[in-house]
Amino acid sequence: MFLVVRSLTAHPRRSVLTALAITLGVAMVLAAAIIGQAANERAVQLSEESGSRIDLEVFSRDEHPFSAEILGAIRSSPNVDLASPSLSLDAQISNPAGRGASGLQPPISISLLGVEPDVYRRVHQPGLADGDFLPAENSIALPAAFAIRNGFRTGDEIQLGVEGREVTAKVSGRLKEEAPSLGQLDQLSYIPLPLGQQLADAPNQIDRLEIKLRAGADAEKARADLASQLGAEFIVARAAVESGPAFNALTLQALLALVGVIILFAASFVIANAFGMAITARLKEFGALRTLGMTRRQVLNTVLLEAGALGLAGGVGGVLAGLGIAWLTLWALRFEASFAAPGWALAISPFLGLVATLASALLPA
Repeated sequence: MFLVVRSLTAHPRRSVLTALAITLGVAMVLAAAIIGQAANERAVQLSEESGSRIDLEVFSRDEHPFSAEILGAIRSSPNVDLASPSLSLDAQISNPAGRGASGLQPPISISLLGVEPDVYRRVHQPGLADGDFLPAENSIALPAAFAIRNGFRTGDEIQLGVEGREVTAKVSGRLKEEAPSLGQLDQLSYIPLPLGQQLADAPNQIDRLEIKLRAGADAEKARADLASQLGAEFIVARAAVESGPAFNALTLQALLALVGVIILFAASFVIANAFGMAITARLKEFGALRTLGMTRRQVLNTVLLEAGALGLAGGVGGVLAGLGIAWLTLWALRFEASFAAPGWALAISPFLGLVATLASALLPA
């Protein structure tokens, strides 16, 4: 043990830098786990607050529109509570006068989603800044950011066109935010499904079904049953939560975990190089110890003990730094979720640092 302490203190800068490399890797791995747990908790909170909980999605294998006749079969399933059909299409607003521009202004591109208003409201409960959500057959609900940017107000009439087909729609309301399952596209607007089918020249066609299961239903069993019922032409998939800050935090979690792995990988080269130089400089010392009766295994164990001490120091420092990084990240994202470190992450992250240190020092030793 004396030899281990003397070796580590003989070159303090090298020892500190080596331990710091492990600290950074461990910290990133732990921070990623904490942020991921907080993101999952926040996603559940957002789902409960919005009343939106989509369990399954149905779409054709070739991603083309399909007949809405399958709605009856799906809605009759004992596991299905709600089935919300939709049809997406790209259109243009050919009368930009609503934003105070002249007729010489180019048309405005807009992404539309045709939905059944009553069912969609029950599934997603879309928030409105003003107005109502598609109360009439020719209604359109615009995202508030898109409406403000282009000068559209509730009550304005706009001309929608798709490949020569045109309809007039009245702005019935402006939306605060997008539904969680549809991402954060601030140009996505909503129209009644029949109006979307008319514009797309796709009568009785839809391209996606969102399904909310009854309470207590087994999602995986329901998915398998519907997939068997609909056949190979359709894909029945578990719906993914993709909601605002939670989705951003999950992305950040993956990036932090990747950074942690990269740092640990890079640290392994630093450690191997450091121990390689240290052992080369101590060849005479090891030769003298062997002459005095020290075995090869004892020399190996001495070097690995030095590596273990650095790995342990880096692991402890990494846990403390990881807690700090995670707290600062969640604070910056204004996450309304409890701050807690998963037990498995507290155990695995320093263990990974210790393993990386010992593995890197083994070959030089």
